[in-house]
Amino acid sequence: MRWKTTEGTKVIMENTAKANGDSDLLVFLFGPQVTDLRDRFNKQPECRLMWAVLQDAVDTYMKYAESKRIRHQNRFREAREWIDRNDLEWLFSFVSICHTLGLDPDYLRQGLQRWGQSKRPGCRGAAEIREAA
Repeated sequence: MRWKTTEGTKVIMENTAKANGDSDLLVFLFGPQVTDLRDRFNKQPECRLMWAVLQDAVDTYMKYAESKRIRHQNRFREAREWIDRNDLEWLFSFVSICHTLGLDPDYLRQGLQRWGQSKRPGCRGAAEIREAA
């Protein structure tokens, strides 16, 4: 799925996402559909909770990917490990949440990886930490 957006559309989508509490990555991956996804998940409390857990992990991953502070690096590593784990038994694992919400976990992982690789070189970002692990 690719979205062709103009700079103006991108800014509107980002502002809408922030106003609604959606992470930049989810907007990047799902474009205008992120609002439909969020609305669909908000109808069921269990899905709303799962959506919040997923959003928190993605936000943590993105917020701390380039931090040089040890505490932030630990938070990033915890989020990355949760996202990378292929646990199908735990209800609130990344894969289980994605499947319950009808999302492709590999697609989200690839989006995070692309996002990490787009960060400026020389930073201890997502791609570099993934290779070091």
